[in-house]
Amino acid sequence: MQGRDPETDRSGRYIAVGFSDDPWMGNDTVFECVVDGSSGSDVFVSVNVGRMNKRLIGASEGLLSAKGATVLDGQVICRFEVDLDGIKEVESDSERNHEFDSSSLSNKYLLYASGPLSKSGTKLPHPLDHGSDFFPMVTPEKVDLNTYTVIH
Repeated sequence: MQGRDPETDRSGRYIAVGFSDDPWMGNDTVFECVVDGSSGSDVFVSVNVGRMNKRLIGASEGLLSAKGATVLDGQVICRFEVDLDGIKEVESDSERNHEFDSSSLSNKYLLYASGPLSKSGTKLPHPLDHGSDFFPMVTPEKVDLNTYTVIH
């Protein structure tokens, strides 16, 4: 995953991609990359509940590996591998019962968002101003990630 963010070097930022049944935020599986100049970077699984985003720490530990993020030429570069079988190891019932399987990541709209971090490293809401470089984006149609394709 990659996102352009000219202000990342100055303050912490995040980029995130959500998998949704519709083109709106809510009830979506999200993979988020966080880059903070002082504490490094990390990758998490989260879920959009209505207009709020909730980080799933147990699911992140069970599902994600080979993860990292960096800033190169003003772009946030994020890498991670997802092991969907890892959800069986998650202790929290609420996180384990969230829909994590190959069908939950295929034939979905992709939602892209980015935004700033607070000084304490907490994600702040992404801007909703259409003129903002950080206005969220969505694919015009559903995408099947089980087929090889380049998504622009």
